[in-house]
Amino acid sequence: MKPKRTFLSFIGRYRGSLVLSILFAMTYSAGQIGGLLSIGGFFSETFISKNFDYFSFQTIAILFGFGVLWAGSHYLAFLFSNTLAVRVIHDLRGEIYERLIDLPISYYKRNRSGDILSRIINDIGVMEVFLMNTVVEMIAQPITVVAAVVILFIINTQISLYFFSIVPLIALALGGLGALVQSRSMKVQQNISNITAHIQETVFGIEVIKGFGVESEIRKRFTRSNDEHLKSIRQEIKIRLLGTPTMEILGVIGVIIILVLGAMSINSNLAESGQIVTFIMLALGLSQPLAQVGNISMVLRKLKPASQRIFEIVNSDEKEDFSRPDMGVIEGKIELKKLSFGYTEDRLILDNIDLKVSPGETVAIVGSSGAGKSTLISLIPVFNLPTGGKVMIDGADISTINPHSIRRQISIVTQETILFSGTIRENILLSRPEASEADMIEAARIANIHEFIAGMPLGYDTVIGERGVTLSGGQRQRVVLARAILRKPKILILDEATSSLDAESEKLIGEAMKKILGKQTTLIITHKLSSVAHADTIIVIEGGKIIERGTHKELIERKGIYDKLYRIQLNI
Repeated sequence: MKPKRTFLSFIGRYRGSLVLSILFAMTYSAGQIGGLLSIGGFFSETFISKNFDYFSFQTIAILFGFGVLWAGSHYLAFLFSNTLAVRVIHDLRGEIYERLIDLPISYYKRNRSGDILSRIINDIGVMEVFLMNTVVEMIAQPITVVAAVVILFIINTQISLYFFSIVPLIALALGGLGALVQSRSMKVQQNISNITAHIQETVFGIEVIKGFGVESEIRKRFTRSNDEHLKSIRQEIKIRLLGTPTMEILGVIGVIIILVLGAMSINSNLAESGQIVTFIMLALGLSQPLAQVGNISMVLRKLKPASQRIFEIVNSDEKEDFSRPDMGVIEGKIELKKLSFGYTEDRLILDNIDLKVSPGETVAIVGSSGAGKSTLISLIPVFNLPTGGKVMIDGADISTINPHSIRRQISIVTQETILFSGTIRENILLSRPEASEADMIEAARIANIHEFIAGMPLGYDTVIGERGVTLSGGQRQRVVLARAILRKPKILILDEATSSLDAESEKLIGEAMKKILGKQTTLIITHKLSSVAHADTIIVIEGGKIIERGTHKELIERKGIYDKLYRIQLNI
């Protein structure tokens, strides 16, 4: 069994960045304590002991050196932790996307798309913030706190006890302060939006992606967006992290100026005052680390559930089996043998279905809403596997065949028109990316959409927006039909393909259908019975069972359910 992956396993891929981040975090902590002690010692020697020989260029250089060490190590620690963060999140986001592509349709039936997107966007965001802002602080601040506490108690135990009684208030006051300099955030946010939109479209269009077997092409598109985001955010990090060390260096310079001016005005020697000054320096320096420890605790509490939700997807055992033998070119013969199916064992949607479809035959499946028509169709491209019985294609049990090799020879057109952001060309070629320009145009002609596309200023290179928002419903459906035709499928599935169209669009789609029926095995689901009178066979499903079958003429003559539904629709 493949070992379960964890957040730490992804971090472990970049041990170098992690180790360097920890080392510079420790140096950052040492710089904090060393700088504060040096300032205290400077006060004691110059202001209290009046040892003005101590006031030298060397002393000033040491003080400034601690400041540079503090600020420089702070920058480098966060640079390496942020580099670690964007690489880990880049890998983790890519891993989750791979899992989304590989998860079976049944997973999407059971889980809300909004929850899936929330895990990918919000939960990963929590993990990203942790890596960027918390890893360094988890190392540096506890070291600073422990060292400062020990020194404070050495200096003056009684004052330390009083001081620590008000530390919680100091930490609370400082906890909400501070902000990092933001730069180039617009580009980063735009790239995040692109990634989010791509993931959302993948989730909503997963049946089309799997139906055409184009997971590889979709992965490539996502990888381009993900890599662009990685590039832009690394540039943003280098600029953003300059803000804090710049302010720290300016603060150190300000302290040195105050000390120099104070030393020049000292006329008395008060040793105890020097101790108190050192104590105050350390105490003030301790307040922010204590506040950071509180923040770290909150981040860790948020991190655990976020990590659990993410790795439920990453470590999911659900995956389609593409290791089965491939199927060669099929003729399109379909046979259902005593087929049963249910999403739960105690409730069957399909029960004991027997059906034979010859290559090139057109079969219409009709029945009331919820009868099981679409569920039946979903078994052909292996979106679901039967609970009982078999689905046979050209005599082979599909449960023993690589689903890819079956889906590559099937085209599906549903009521919901799934189009992706991009051009008309990209959407049509999705079903067969290697197709020629002539093949694409021919498919569009058959679908009665070529003239409309050719009349647009950019023709096939027209960008149609998210989910084809710039096109009408009929235009979108004809683009989808052209995509299905371009594949030259052996099996064509039309699931309520014209149910939501206006009369003119339905007429154009109907004309296109007449051109392609008989060239492949066609399965049609519709509630408009007048549109399937031409079918070779019509089957009527009720309650998950086939209750009638025959030609349109035969079913009308039987005066059964089909005849009743037909007369109701025609008002006769």
